[in-house]
Amino acid sequence: MLPPELSALNLSEPVGSRLADVLRILGVLPGEPLADASDLVGANWRNPQAALPFLTAMFAPRGPFAILSASRDAEGVINIDVTDKKQHALLVRAGFDDKDRVRLLSISRPPPEGVEIRPVREEDYPLLAELERESPIETGADSYRLYRPNLAQLVALQDGGNTWVAWRRARPVAFRGFALKTLHVGGQPLRLSLSQFAVVHPQERGHGFMNVFMRQHREELAPNVDHFLAHFDEGNSAVIATLVGAGGQRLVWRRKVKMLHFKCAPSSADFGAIGTRNDAGRIAESLNAAHAGKVLFDRQDAASVEAKLSRVPQAYSFQNVLMSEHAFMGVWLSGEQIEDTKNGVTSRRRLATVLDYGFDGDEGLEELLRLLAAWCARCGEAGATHLVLYTNDGAREAEPLIAQAAYVDSFLMQSSLPEPPANGPPALTDPLFI
Repeated sequence: MLPPELSALNLSEPVGSRLADVLRILGVLPGEPLADASDLVGANWRNPQAALPFLTAMFAPRGPFAILSASRDAEGVINIDVTDKKQHALLVRAGFDDKDRVRLLSISRPPPEGVEIRPVREEDYPLLAELERESPIETGADSYRLYRPNLAQLVALQDGGNTWVAWRRARPVAFRGFALKTLHVGGQPLRLSLSQFAVVHPQERGHGFMNVFMRQHREELAPNVDHFLAHFDEGNSAVIATLVGAGGQRLVWRRKVKMLHFKCAPSSADFGAIGTRNDAGRIAESLNAAHAGKVLFDRQDAASVEAKLSRVPQAYSFQNVLMSEHAFMGVWLSGEQIEDTKNGVTSRRRLATVLDYGFDGDEGLEELLRLLAAWCARCGEAGATHLVLYTNDGAREAEPLIAQAAYVDSFLMQSSLPEPPANGPPALTDPLFI
């Protein structure tokens, strides 16, 4: 039985029943959400069993909700205005396909007035890089400021994704990006979505931009992916508290991602040879030897290696790879800059990033450490202060790499993917996908 505000829309069956199911998933209507959503959503949803429970976990705790009004727009999407237990206004949107199944679903705050939300354009990236530099993350007297002059290259190096920009008075004031990645599990493609960019100008914070961007994500991207991932600093108590309060803690993996920082400076360290296209097969073998069996790793071959190293050759190509007999390491000189203030002390770093590495056996691991030292020397000559490499708890190479690092940042991963058991294989973190 629908509330009178929805009954007034004179919805046909089974749209009315399915709308009620949707509202129970979001917690807007009382009752247990469906255990099996396979008959609820349309064919455009790749994995509703992962996406829909996440909506329940994130939004149901905000209830009880009150329905204020409902209408249908020109495209047939049902728009429902509601308020949560704190009297915050929210907009629920539900669209149905020609088989009366849900094709579109979101819940968010209404967009701020006077703001245009649109997909990113190539010419936007320099402005977005400046916006990110002007928008530090601040916690009390501490702050973290990031500047990525090659933001466009980062996006181009990825498998794809969606970034939305909020404009007010002809200038960008916020942007949100989600990267896409395809892995093969059991021979079948698995599409992953990663929460990557989340930037709001300090003067625009508190206006609900992130909520609006999530609406774009849920309507345009979420139905077309199988699972989502997000990373956050292990010391980010605000995010952890939100997850626990929303029941999302169960989605946080226990094993951590390690971001290792190695100091760069010109030196006599020299090891390895610059890669060529002829090395594509050797690189693939080295990747597979080092990472086969790790969660989130796809086996590689010469063609996939050559494709990655040809995608944005001005940023990352065979010229960015150092080879040895049993190992290799590929580095992107991104020019990323970080200004970090803690306890009144400010540090500034200019980064390069290890995008790929591989090794075979103990001898290969020893050679990998020598390649790392050679790259630190090369990056120092190019003006970088630190070389960054990502590894994961449980990886064979993690301990010797951590021992060489100047310092280590730890991150937690939240995902709808099932976490491997504690004694299971470690994960592999793609530096372009964090």
